[in-house]
Amino acid sequence: MMLVVALVCAGLQPAVFVVEPYLQLGPNPREAHVSVLWHAREREGWTVRTASSDGSAAATSWSVQAEQRVGSRWVLRADIGRGASYEVLRHGRVVFQAPLRTLPAPDQSYRVVMMGDSGRGTAGQRNLAGRLAKAQPDLLGIAGDIAYPHGTVEEYDRYHFGVYRSLLARTISFAAPGNHDTGYNSLSRFPTGLAYYLFWSQPLNGPALATDFGLRGTDAQKGAFRQSAGTNFPRMSNYSFTFGNSHWTVIDSNPYLNWRKGPHRDWLAKTLETARKHDWSFVVFHHPPYFTGKTHAGHTFMRSIADLLARHRVDAVFSGHVHNYQRSRRIDGVIYIVTGAGGAELYDRSFENQPARWQPFTEKFIAKHSFTQLDFGGRRLTLRQIGLDGRELDRIDLQAK
Repeated sequence: MMLVVALVCAGLQPAVFVVEPYLQLGPNPREAHVSVLWHAREREGWTVRTASSDGSAAATSWSVQAEQRVGSRWVLRADIGRGASYEVLRHGRVVFQAPLRTLPAPDQSYRVVMMGDSGRGTAGQRNLAGRLAKAQPDLLGIAGDIAYPHGTVEEYDRYHFGVYRSLLARTISFAAPGNHDTGYNSLSRFPTGLAYYLFWSQPLNGPALATDFGLRGTDAQKGAFRQSAGTNFPRMSNYSFTFGNSHWTVIDSNPYLNWRKGPHRDWLAKTLETARKHDWSFVVFHHPPYFTGKTHAGHTFMRSIADLLARHRVDAVFSGHVHNYQRSRRIDGVIYIVTGAGGAELYDRSFENQPARWQPFTEKFIAKHSFTQLDFGGRRLTLRQIGLDGRELDRIDLQAK
């Protein structure tokens, strides 16, 4: 079993973290590296150290590369490399240590877990968090709606970091923005909102859009938010990265972006074309184009990119928004997965055992809290849906195109 140790919690010294360290892709992800972030009241005196499992190599120290002031806390980031474990030091003293996962090489096997609509604070979310930890994934992806209801700093603390603390410390994570993450864009109503841009460190290789997505508030509020978010806003809502032999494209499907036209659509087409050189190509966004159910039945506007997904031979699309699990038949070669059963209240439970009510393209419909697990072994992939009790609810085996 992997061990995550927060020495401050053991009473060895006063608490130094607002949020304990967690692993992210970082702004420039590359093989055998990862970024570690943490939140603290104090800005100075931090380093990170990585070490091999057998002590055959000397420990390597890494300095802080980025720091952002968010309210009364500092969000700090260090970009680190190979090692079996990492330690965070404050003024030379170890205050946190955990196993280390970095981005795998193309020839390595690895596990990815996907879910959406998680941060509601329900018993289902908390129980699923324990099951996720037992899966020991190399990568965790969230298809939006990370912290309900308004995506604020306080909601992140309670419903994201507070629930997944140990998992995030040893598992690289990434996310697409959902409507509860970036849809509440009035800083006058939600002064600590839009925390998606404050607490994630993800690739900044998406389109440079000349928009602020309708950001509202006083000039002072908007200025303070922009200073805290830095280059993350608004660029970090669309990005791509490679993980092992798979390529992942993550986009913002909120209605303030029209994917029928514009530079972001051009960027998406070029990115998906580049992705074809990898064994696997996946796209993640919040609003599913194809699904069964009454709830959100009219929210199928992301079908506007279905032609691009088919043309560029995307293997699968992962979305949330609809709070259940669904798997489509191949639609023009693409499998559409709704993985919105991550913890929020479930939708349309009565549909599960009534396939006559399903859309013709729906292959599987499960209204139970669960997550999607993908096990990669070269050009073979097994996709499973895992329930709260660890039982396999769905499974398909895929071969790279």
